[in-house]
Amino acid sequence: MAGTGLINVIFGFIGFLIVFVSAYTNNSLLTSMIRGLISFVSFFIIAYLFRWMFHYIMSDPKGNTMTMEKTGSKNLVTNQTQADLTHIKDSIDLLNDEEAELAARYIREMLNEKEK
Repeated sequence: MAGTGLINVIFGFIGFLIVFVSAYTNNSLLTSMIRGLISFVSFFIIAYLFRWMFHYIMSDPKGNTMTMEKTGSKNLVTNQTQADLTHIKDSIDLLNDEEAELAARYIREMLNEKEK
């Protein structure tokens, strides 16, 4: 999961301080503490849910975590497993030389069109 539990505690403490200070101006100390503790728990849970959602968004459906690779001046997101690469290699081996040449030519044309 993204981050640590310390982020939840810090976020909860900030929520506690905001609510405690705002409640203490009009209420007793005990009432302000109770409201502050309720806000601490609420903010803690909200921070946990945001961390969980961020982790869920940054992982792919197969459970592989996406990583950023820097190549030259471009950042590429890669999430291919070894099984995916093996499957691609097996598919390439099924093509004869003529089909492979046609596929390579088609890919080159697509890349040239994309660069224009």
